[in-house]
Amino acid sequence: MNRALSVLIGVIIGLAVGWATNEFSKKLAASEHLIWDNQFVYRLGFLILDGVSFGVLSYVYGLNSLFVIRALWTSILVQIFFYDLQYKLISDKVIIPSYLAAILISIFTPNLGLLNAILSGLGAGLAFLLIFLIGRAIWRREAIGFGDVKLAVFIGLICGMGSSFATITALFIGVMLGGIVGVLLIVLKVVSLSDMIPYGPFLALGAIAELIMLGMH
Repeated sequence: MNRALSVLIGVIIGLAVGWATNEFSKKLAASEHLIWDNQFVYRLGFLILDGVSFGVLSYVYGLNSLFVIRALWTSILVQIFFYDLQYKLISDKVIIPSYLAAILISIFTPNLGLLNAILSGLGAGLAFLLIFLIGRAIWRREAIGFGDVKLAVFIGLICGMGSSFATITALFIGVMLGGIVGVLLIVLKVVSLSDMIPYGPFLALGAIAELIMLGMH
C-alpha cells in the first residue's frame, strides 16, 4: 500500500479512536464522581494527539499487526495523558485492565515476549516505587504520585527492554520532559515549588515517542 495512503488511513483511525476515547473518559469521570471540564478543549486534544500519533505510527510500521498493537497502547496512553492532566489521577479502571492486555499481547509481540515484558514492568515499577518512597521519607511529600508508579509498570510491559533499552528510554524521555516543563512553570511563577506537578502526562508522551522509535530500529 502507498505510504501516503497508509498515513491517511492511520490519521482517520486515530481521529475515530480519539473521539471514542474522549467519550469513554467523560463516562469514566462520571462513574468516579468527577466533572469532565473544558469538554471542547479535551475533545480537540484527543483528536489531535491520537490523529497525529496514529499517522506517525502508520508511517513507521505500515498498516500491519504491529501497528494495531502500538496503536492500542498509544490510545491508552493518550487517555492517561488527558485524564491525569485534568484530575492528577490514573484510574485503576484503565490501568489494571491495561496490565492484563499488555501481558497477554506481549506473547504475540515481535521482539518482546512474555518474560521480557513482565521483567521490564516489574523493574520499572520497583524503580519508581523507590523514588516514591524516598520522596516520602526524606522530603515528607511525594516526589512522584503513586499513579506514576502504576504507569511505569504499564510502560515496562508494553516497551520491554531488549538491546534498545526501550523502557529506560521511554521513562527517561518522560522524566526529562516533566522536569523541563516543571522548571519553566516555576520560573514563570505558574506553580510554586510546593505544588504537585503530575508526571503521568509526560511519562505517557515518553512512552508514545518510544513506541514510535521502536519501529525505526
